Amino acid sequence: MSCLYTFFKIILTMIVISVVFHVVFLLLFGAIAIDVGLAVNDKDPYFFDPDYIEAYDEPMLDEIYPEILSNYHQYSEEIHTVEKSLGFLPDNDELRIEIIRDSMVNLRASYGGGYHFESPFEYYNPENRELLRKLAIRPATIDKLKKQSKSANCISFEKSDALRLGFRKGKSGTFYYRFESSTSPAYQALLDSCLITRINDQVLIEYVGSGRGPDCIVSRNPEGYDDRGFFEKWKDLIKTDHKKVHEDIFEEPSQREEQK
Repeated sequence: MSCLYTFFKIILTMIVISVVFHVVFLLLFGAIAIDVGLAVNDKDPYFFDPDYIEAYDEPMLDEIYPEILSNYHQYSEEIHTVEKSLGFLPDNDELRIEIIRDSMVNLRASYGGGYHFESPFEYYNPENRELLRKLAIRPATIDKLKKQSKSANCISFEKSDALRLGFRKGKSGTFYYRFESSTSPAYQALLDSCLITRINDQVLIEYVGSGRGPDCIVSRNPEGYDDRGFFEKWKDLIKTDHKKVHEDIFEEPSQREEQK
């Protein structure tokens, strides 16, 4: 009897899995077909918006803001000491150093004629002298900036398109103090996003990492932006939106005007 029960249980499970798979497949295929139809008619996609990432509504900086602000108030003098030292670094395209231990760091550098990433990077190693020469920095300079960064309770420093002092690592990026003294007009677009916010006229808080892009810029996602989930859209399509979507795909503008 137990064998028969197990047999029917397995069969039922397989049927359920098969049904779920086919339903999901049909919904996915149907969503693609609808969006292709809209695209052919130069309409915005209904299900798959290329400028939209589900994390758009996530408050990127809210959670860490109190901690990073408190650290700034506590170590304000030390933080601005690092800012001054970073300003004296050579103007390579990028120099990013994250502290590990002793003379070990993570190094990412882009300079005239080359690019180098190494983790860990032992900057007192004689084999690395040539790279440091190309970057126009000395081990003693890195020592100084590491000491200053630690005094500011920070983990990394960077001179690239801006001067940055790394505060904490996130899931796939880093939260930085970004110094106003080093900003260019290009950064103004960031102020319209969840990636950056201002502490005062001198310092901003910025998140730099993968997975964040145009989805985070408010002007690309204005009020009323369609943030419904995939299945929510199907539910709404079945209930209320089917006429509008049908018109957008199959009817010419002239037909709509005639109906009006």
